[in-house]
Amino acid sequence: MRNPFFTFKKGVLFFIFLSASITSSYVQAHGGVEIEKDYCTFRLSGYMLHFTAYQPELFGTEELCKSITDSEEAVLVLDFVDEKLRNMPIKVDIKKEEQTGFMTVQSFPEQLYPTGTMYIPFLKPLEGKYKVLVSLEADENKRVDNHPVAAAFSFVVSADEAFNRANFYKKNSGAILIAILMILAGLIAFKFYKNKA
Repeated sequence: MRNPFFTFKKGVLFFIFLSASITSSYVQAHGGVEIEKDYCTFRLSGYMLHFTAYQPELFGTEELCKSITDSEEAVLVLDFVDEKLRNMPIKVDIKKEEQTGFMTVQSFPEQLYPTGTMYIPFLKPLEGKYKVLVSLEADENKRVDNHPVAAAFSFVVSADEAFNRANFYKKNSGAILIAILMILAGLIAFKFYKNKA
Protein backbone atom coordinates (compact mmCIF):
# COMPACT_ATOMS: atom_id res chain seq x y z
CA MET A 1 0.00 0.00 0.00
CA ARG A 2 1.30 3.46 -0.91
CA ASN A 3 2.16 5.85 1.86
CA PRO A 4 -0.37 8.75 1.63
CA PHE A 5 2.09 11.14 3.33
CA PHE A 6 4.72 10.49 0.64
CA THR A 7 2.18 11.08 -2.15
CA PHE A 8 0.91 14.26 -0.46
CA LYS A 9 4.47 15.53 0.07
CA LYS A 10 5.28 14.97 -3.63
CA GLY A 11 2.09 16.82 -4.56
CA VAL A 12 2.94 19.81 -2.36
CA LEU A 13 6.51 19.95 -3.72
CA PHE A 14 5.20 19.81 -7.29
CA PHE A 15 2.68 22.57 -6.47
CA ILE A 16 5.43 24.79 -5.01
CA PHE A 17 7.73 24.15 -7.99
CA LEU A 18 4.91 24.91 -10.44
CA SER A 19 4.00 28.11 -8.56
CA ALA A 20 7.61 29.29 -8.58
CA SER A 21 7.90 28.56 -12.31
CA ILE A 22 4.73 30.47 -13.12
CA THR A 23 5.58 33.49 -11.00
CA SER A 24 9.20 33.73 -12.15
CA SER A 25 8.06 35.42 -15.35
CA TYR A 26 6.43 38.17 -13.28
CA VAL A 27 9.57 38.95 -11.30
CA GLN A 28 12.03 38.98 -14.21
CA ALA A 29 13.70 42.26 -15.03
CA HIS A 30 13.11 43.88 -18.41
CA GLY A 31 16.16 42.11 -19.84
CA GLY A 32 14.46 38.75 -19.35
CA VAL A 33 11.24 39.71 -21.15
CA GLU A 34 10.73 38.97 -24.82
CA ILE A 35 10.45 42.28 -26.64
CA GLU A 36 7.16 41.21 -28.28
CA LYS A 37 5.61 40.60 -24.84
CA ASP A 38 7.12 43.68 -23.19
CA TYR A 39 4.30 46.00 -22.13
CA CYS A 40 6.59 49.02 -22.72
CA THR A 41 6.54 48.50 -26.49
CA PHE A 42 4.12 49.91 -29.03
CA ARG A 43 3.88 50.03 -32.80
CA LEU A 44 3.94 52.90 -35.25
CA SER A 45 2.72 51.92 -38.71
CA GLY A 46 3.85 48.36 -38.01
CA TYR A 47 7.28 49.39 -36.68
CA MET A 48 8.16 48.62 -33.07
CA LEU A 49 9.16 51.26 -30.51
CA HIS A 50 10.12 50.86 -26.86
CA PHE A 51 9.35 53.45 -24.16
CA THR A 52 11.36 53.75 -20.94
CA ALA A 53 11.32 56.37 -18.19
CA TYR A 54 14.20 56.90 -15.77
CA GLN A 55 14.25 58.85 -12.52
CA PRO A 56 17.93 58.49 -11.61
CA GLU A 57 17.81 60.56 -8.41
CA LEU A 58 15.24 58.16 -6.94
CA PHE A 59 15.73 54.83 -8.71
CA GLY A 60 19.19 54.90 -10.32
CA THR A 61 19.12 52.92 -13.56
CA GLU A 62 15.82 51.15 -12.85
CA GLU A 63 13.57 51.18 -15.91
CA LEU A 64 10.09 52.57 -15.37
CA CYS A 65 7.35 52.37 -17.93
CA LYS A 66 3.69 52.91 -17.17
CA SER A 67 4.14 54.96 -14.00
CA ILE A 68 6.56 57.56 -12.61
CA THR A 69 6.46 59.80 -9.55
CA ASP A 70 5.94 63.56 -9.50
CA SER A 71 8.65 64.16 -6.88
CA GLU A 72 11.64 64.09 -9.23
CA GLU A 73 12.49 64.99 -12.83
CA ALA A 74 12.60 62.15 -15.32
CA VAL A 75 14.26 61.22 -18.58
CA LEU A 76 11.96 59.60 -21.14
CA VAL A 77 13.63 57.39 -23.72
CA LEU A 78 12.21 56.20 -27.02
CA ASP A 79 14.06 53.36 -28.70
CA PHE A 80 13.26 52.79 -32.35
CA VAL A 81 13.58 49.00 -32.36
CA ASP A 82 12.93 48.59 -36.08
CA GLU A 83 15.92 50.05 -37.92
CA LYS A 84 13.75 51.42 -40.74
CA LEU A 85 12.42 54.05 -38.30
CA ARG A 86 15.95 55.44 -37.97
CA ASN A 87 15.78 56.67 -41.56
CA MET A 88 12.36 58.32 -41.27
CA PRO A 89 11.63 61.82 -39.95
CA ILE A 90 9.82 61.43 -36.62
CA LYS A 91 7.86 64.02 -34.64
CA VAL A 92 7.20 63.54 -30.92
CA ASP A 93 4.70 65.28 -28.64
CA ILE A 94 4.19 64.77 -24.91
CA LYS A 95 0.55 65.42 -24.03
CA LYS A 96 -1.14 65.72 -20.62
CA GLU A 97 -4.79 64.98 -20.02
CA GLU A 98 -6.76 68.06 -19.00
CA GLN A 99 -10.50 68.60 -18.60
CA THR A 100 -10.78 69.64 -22.24
CA GLY A 101 -8.69 66.74 -23.58
CA PHE A 102 -4.99 66.08 -24.07
CA MET A 103 -2.87 69.24 -24.26
CA THR A 104 0.71 69.34 -25.59
CA VAL A 105 3.29 70.04 -22.87
CA GLN A 106 6.42 69.29 -24.92
CA SER A 107 6.87 69.08 -28.68
CA PHE A 108 9.83 67.98 -30.78
CA PRO A 109 9.78 68.70 -34.54
CA GLU A 110 10.37 66.04 -37.16
CA GLN A 111 13.93 64.84 -37.38
CA LEU A 112 15.96 61.70 -37.98
CA TYR A 113 17.28 59.56 -35.11
CA PRO A 114 20.09 57.56 -36.76
CA THR A 115 21.21 56.05 -33.44
CA GLY A 116 17.70 54.71 -32.88
CA THR A 117 17.27 56.47 -29.54
CA MET A 118 15.60 59.72 -28.49
CA TYR A 119 16.18 61.17 -25.01
CA ILE A 120 13.51 63.53 -23.65
CA PRO A 121 14.18 65.52 -20.46
CA PHE A 122 10.91 65.62 -18.51
CA LEU A 123 11.76 68.31 -15.97
CA LYS A 124 8.61 69.01 -13.99
CA PRO A 125 6.22 66.08 -14.17
CA LEU A 126 2.86 67.00 -12.71
CA GLU A 127 0.46 64.37 -11.43
CA GLY A 128 -1.87 63.09 -14.15
CA LYS A 129 -2.23 60.99 -17.29
CA TYR A 130 0.14 61.51 -20.19
CA LYS A 131 0.76 60.11 -23.62
CA VAL A 132 3.74 60.19 -25.92
CA LEU A 133 2.48 60.78 -29.45
CA VAL A 134 4.94 59.67 -32.12
CA SER A 135 4.23 60.67 -35.73
CA LEU A 136 5.99 60.00 -39.00
CA GLU A 137 5.46 61.22 -42.50
CA ALA A 138 4.19 58.14 -44.28
CA ASP A 139 4.11 57.44 -47.98
CA GLU A 140 1.17 59.04 -49.76
CA ASN A 141 -0.58 55.67 -50.11
CA LYS A 142 -0.39 55.07 -46.32
CA ARG A 143 -1.87 58.40 -45.28
CA VAL A 144 -5.32 58.55 -43.78
CA ASP A 145 -7.20 61.78 -44.57
CA ASN A 146 -3.86 63.42 -45.41
CA HIS A 147 -2.62 63.08 -41.79
CA PRO A 148 0.71 61.53 -40.85
CA VAL A 149 0.72 58.07 -39.33
CA ALA A 150 0.86 58.27 -35.53
CA ALA A 151 0.90 56.05 -32.44
CA ALA A 152 0.65 56.84 -28.74
CA PHE A 153 2.01 55.32 -25.54
CA SER A 154 0.31 56.22 -22.25
CA PHE A 155 1.85 56.59 -18.81
CA VAL A 156 0.85 58.06 -15.45
CA VAL A 157 2.62 60.48 -13.15
CA SER A 158 1.52 59.71 -9.59
CA ALA A 159 1.93 61.51 -6.30
CA ASP A 160 4.95 60.14 -4.44
CA GLU A 161 2.96 58.22 -1.80
CA ALA A 162 0.62 56.54 -4.32
CA PHE A 163 3.55 55.70 -6.60
CA ASN A 164 5.54 54.06 -3.81
CA ARG A 165 2.54 51.98 -2.73
CA ALA A 166 1.84 50.81 -6.30
CA ASN A 167 5.53 50.17 -6.97
CA PHE A 168 5.84 48.07 -3.79
CA TYR A 169 3.09 45.70 -4.97
CA LYS A 170 4.46 45.63 -8.53
CA LYS A 171 8.01 44.82 -7.42
CA ASN A 172 6.92 42.23 -4.87
CA SER A 173 3.97 40.64 -6.68
CA GLY A 174 5.87 37.40 -7.32
CA ALA A 175 6.98 37.07 -3.69
CA ILE A 176 3.49 37.93 -2.43
CA LEU A 177 1.94 35.30 -4.73
CA ILE A 178 4.44 32.65 -3.61
CA ALA A 179 3.74 33.51 0.06
CA ILE A 180 -0.01 33.14 -0.51
CA LEU A 181 0.49 29.81 -2.28
CA MET A 182 2.74 28.59 0.55
CA ILE A 183 0.10 29.54 3.13
CA LEU A 184 -2.56 27.71 1.12
CA ALA A 185 -0.32 24.64 0.85
CA GLY A 186 0.22 24.78 4.62
CA LEU A 187 -3.51 25.02 5.28
CA ILE A 188 -4.18 22.06 2.98
CA ALA A 189 -1.47 20.03 4.72
CA PHE A 190 -2.87 20.96 8.15
CA LYS A 191 -6.39 19.94 7.11
CA PHE A 192 -5.08 16.69 5.62
CA TYR A 193 -3.22 15.75 8.83
CA LYS A 194 -6.14 16.83 11.02
CA ASN A 195 -8.49 14.53 9.08
CA LYS A 196 -5.97 11.66 9.33
CA ALA A 197 -5.76 11.96 13.14
